[in-house]
Amino acid sequence: MDILLQTLAFIITILVLVSIHEAGHFIVAKLLGVKVIRYSIGFGKAIFRYRGKSGTEYIIGFIPLGGYVKLLDEREVVVPQSELHAAFNRQPLWARALIVLAGPFTNFLFAVLAFWLMFMIGIKVLRPITGEIVPNSIAAQAGLQSNELITKVDGHITPSLQKVVIRIIERLGETSTLSIQTRSVNQYTDHLLNLHNWSVNALNPDPLQSLGIVPPRPFIPAIIDTVEELGPAATVGLKAGDKILAFNNKPIKDWYQLLTLIQQNPGEKVTLTFEREGKIATMPIVVGHKLGLRFKKVGYLGVKAKIPAIPENLLTIRKYSPGVSFKIALSETWEYLLFNVIIIKKMILGQISLNTLGGPIAIFQTADLAFQQGVSIFLGFLGLISIMLGFINLLPIPGLDGGHLLNYLIELIIRRPLSIQYEIISVRVGFIILLTIMVIATFNDLLRLFAS
Repeated sequence: MDILLQTLAFIITILVLVSIHEAGHFIVAKLLGVKVIRYSIGFGKAIFRYRGKSGTEYIIGFIPLGGYVKLLDEREVVVPQSELHAAFNRQPLWARALIVLAGPFTNFLFAVLAFWLMFMIGIKVLRPITGEIVPNSIAAQAGLQSNELITKVDGHITPSLQKVVIRIIERLGETSTLSIQTRSVNQYTDHLLNLHNWSVNALNPDPLQSLGIVPPRPFIPAIIDTVEELGPAATVGLKAGDKILAFNNKPIKDWYQLLTLIQQNPGEKVTLTFEREGKIATMPIVVGHKLGLRFKKVGYLGVKAKIPAIPENLLTIRKYSPGVSFKIALSETWEYLLFNVIIIKKMILGQISLNTLGGPIAIFQTADLAFQQGVSIFLGFLGLISIMLGFINLLPIPGLDGGHLLNYLIELIIRRPLSIQYEIISVRVGFIILLTIMVIATFNDLLRLFAS
């Protein structure tokens, strides 16, 4: 059932965002009098096909990982004399550019709509509270204290913990100082964090904890909720409901501590003290292992805890009137667009590793999580991915919308159309670039999957 729900969330995400993007190309092409031969969502064998009165063929492909709009073009087919006026290649430069720009622009419009609805419905977000401060960490050296409210990062207001994380991510790879303003009671304090020795895990970056800020989290008792079949815990007879009291005679205060100790001892024979039905017992167990990040062994027992709901005092609701929601939606869309620009720039400069890239598996997992959290969260997720899709398509890579726009700019400069040979070669180069990026992103996904 879980895999069906995950697949459904992923398909809905891809269908909605690709449909929106291709609809932009389609609508503007129609408005400018260009004939649309095919509007396709997905690739491969058609599972749905319909031909409209205008002659346009509407298709849903078997592989839902993209889409395209095929326009009448003399460079691809022989165009009858009576339809030359409707051929894409016969359109003036400005018209072709508008048709190409319409796809990404529609993605940005959709993001505004999604965020607008999200803020009108209301969304629960984590309050930007510091939680614990790791001793001798960058945050501790800057004077941050536990359980303070973070009000600003680098001068930007942070209404949620997510906003704090985003502002910190924007500084990845830098060695200067980061400004964080906190509020305790009614006193505001400005802190300057020295980033000179800042180190972040490239594959699974955790900006807050890398600075020594551990966000507040609900208390989870060290009580087993489920036991994995054939796992180390099941092999020695541990059961759901068992409360772990000690690990190698070290008292256990909560599930987080137990998890840390398990992960730190792969392959080791340890002693567990636990309580079952009021009786205390001790047993030896060999900690199993799985391959984590960089294929490093990570200990595991094959047990899970029951995750409690996040306490209401750690949450705040962002819900506004239609007018205010629309204004915030515009601001959010612009901020996330700039965020993508910053991240790409840092990747090009080598300040952020390509290991941070996520691929289809990451989208699959995140879509499922967002889908299960309700309408508001899923709308926000769709808005974020839509901005990312629009931005990526604007990159000057041959084959993408940005690559076409780059060609039009060259055409404007040299005052003549580019040769067919150049376009064929550039598309092949673009395909190789995109394939390389996809392979890297998917490989990163698989590493994260193994680590989980």
